[in-house]
Amino acid sequence: MAEHVDVVIVGAGLSGIGAACRLEIAARKGMRRRSVAVLEARGASGGTWDLFRYPGVRSDSDMFTLGYSFRPWDGDKQLADGPSILSYVRATAREFGVEEKIRYDHRVVAADWSSDDQRWTVLVEHEGRRTELTCDLLWSTSGYYDYDAGYTPDLPHLADFGGTVVHPQQWPEDLDATGKRFVVIGSGATAVTLVPALAAEGAGHVTMLQRSPTYIMPLPAVDPVAKRLGKILPAKAAHAANRWRSVLQQSFLYALSRWKPDRVRALVRRLNVAALPAGYDVDTHFKPRYDPWDQRLCVVPDGDLFRTIREGDATVVTDTIERFTPTGIALTSGEQLEADVVVTATGLNLKPLGGVELAVDGEKVSLPDTMAYKAMLLSGVPNFAFTIGYTNASWTLKADLVGDYVVRLLEHLDRTGQRVFVPRRQEGVEEKPLLDFAAGYVLRAVDEFPRSGDRAPWMLKQSYLRDAVTMRRTPVERDHRQSDRAFRRRQLVTVVFVLIGGAVLGYSLRLDPGSSAFIVSTLVLAVVWAVGAFASGPIHLGRIDKGVPLPEGTPLPRPVVHPVLLGLSLALLFVVGGLLIHELPFLSGLDSQVTKVLDYADQGGGVTVLVVTLLNGLGEELFFRGAVYAAIPRNPVLWSTVVYVVATLATGNVMLAFAAILVGTVVGLQRRASGGVLAPMLTHLTWSVVMLYALPAIFLG
Repeated sequence: MAEHVDVVIVGAGLSGIGAACRLEIAARKGMRRRSVAVLEARGASGGTWDLFRYPGVRSDSDMFTLGYSFRPWDGDKQLADGPSILSYVRATAREFGVEEKIRYDHRVVAADWSSDDQRWTVLVEHEGRRTELTCDLLWSTSGYYDYDAGYTPDLPHLADFGGTVVHPQQWPEDLDATGKRFVVIGSGATAVTLVPALAAEGAGHVTMLQRSPTYIMPLPAVDPVAKRLGKILPAKAAHAANRWRSVLQQSFLYALSRWKPDRVRALVRRLNVAALPAGYDVDTHFKPRYDPWDQRLCVVPDGDLFRTIREGDATVVTDTIERFTPTGIALTSGEQLEADVVVTATGLNLKPLGGVELAVDGEKVSLPDTMAYKAMLLSGVPNFAFTIGYTNASWTLKADLVGDYVVRLLEHLDRTGQRVFVPRRQEGVEEKPLLDFAAGYVLRAVDEFPRSGDRAPWMLKQSYLRDAVTMRRTPVERDHRQSDRAFRRRQLVTVVFVLIGGAVLGYSLRLDPGSSAFIVSTLVLAVVWAVGAFASGPIHLGRIDKGVPLPEGTPLPRPVVHPVLLGLSLALLFVVGGLLIHELPFLSGLDSQVTKVLDYADQGGGVTVLVVTLLNGLGEELFFRGAVYAAIPRNPVLWSTVVYVVATLATGNVMLAFAAILVGTVVGLQRRASGGVLAPMLTHLTWSVVMLYALPAIFLG
């Protein structure tokens, strides 16, 4: 039998370790602890920061936002070197107990969801053998590029070159730069990092050969404001302040780039002119043909690239390759670049979900046919999440939001007693690229990825500030399994039965309290509420339900005692209010309203009245906290209470409507907390029994 774990995380890089830490933090705060396996294809953790070993490898985002929100970055540099980042990631894994959950040399090949078993079967390659394990949640954190090979374009007559050709993704450990002539092909973050680093390692000369320029801005290696804050604030407070300061700065620059691109272009040019030698041809080598942030804007710590150019150790050439020669590269302009080593910093090969093939009930999932919900779940794919970062900000900002949302989603499943979530694609949502970015490596593979949509929650906004609100502050949808069609049907059914029930309720309270017709009509009302509830769709029972297959320890504490105590407290509030109404002369008008209602409780056999009261209480909770609550997309506590009160107004009795406000609000909040109708039922029944016997003693005794 295959081993089963609750959560399988694919990849032990920055995102995967962060995801596992999120689950551990949530468990320490009270969420049900789940078994977790982090499956890493390689023999070491760290992902990108362990794979990339080229000279000077560093972050191209500041560490206040690239670092984890829950563990402050304590290094001095805001643009940190690769080994420091790797050390930080691994230290985080050890601190949160993630290291022992990582299974190295475990490559996930495929995964198939079974609707019958409600779990994934994951196919894994390990030590030349294929094995299987099952899980409830599959979470892909393997990024979006191919770890096995970087992208190298078709370079004419490359085989004629007599020197060494390397790609940064597979940098040879024994490559000695001393005295060698390097040509670095490319103009992105890797190229602008390599050029000054190779010069610092003693290269004879470094030429950056680019087909077209990139926007490049200098950034202080050590942030002076962050350094100052670190001296006056505790570490966590300083980290939070620096993180939000960086987020706001990035957001402002990106927004300004989209709104006023000419201003940002002029700003970057001024910075470049100031950093380069006098008379340097800035417009040829540092003036891109596109607007800022159409492609990623590069940053260089302390302007090291510009300093290397000023000192004569590096040259930028903007031209195209005609062909390789035995000693270098012949350019279209006729110029010849002599080289001992050519570095093809020409980008990445993208590989969605790390190449894992997904299937649902044996049918292969075609990623381009799916749509990404909040850029982290896939339409039609149950219990699956993936982490993908921003293209205009730090990767970890989005990874943190995804981790937070997955935790909230798991807590939601625990509350409601559900085991499955799956977004259903909405009708009329137009498709857009998930990676809406003009970089060549993206354009080459964008059609292999899931789609984004033209409206929330399917739209990828590339805005951390917006996502922080929509993913952290808005509630998790109550039923990811319900299709749009089923949701609209539920809404229609509840409207119809509210009207029917209101009519029956109004009619019943106009009958003689002692008549058999009143008893029959009241029973009919209970049936109407119950039929309306079950006709609308599935009713969530909540964690109090002992029949829901949840691991030990997950039900609400004291699942019966708490609802009963709440019902008693609510009844006590009504009894005190009843005494005030009965004794205070200026409330005599309300006294008659209460007496009119209680006339119905003082008729017939005690058992008959009790049974009718209990059945109506059950019916009301099934319908109003079951069907109506689930039919409301936003603020269900408020609006289910409003509907409850409106239906009660059919009686024409002000005090019944007032009681509906209080009872509806209390059990509505309880419905939200417990995730189902069972706890509200217990509270309502307890309240009803006390009211049935206590208030008549006050008003009719």
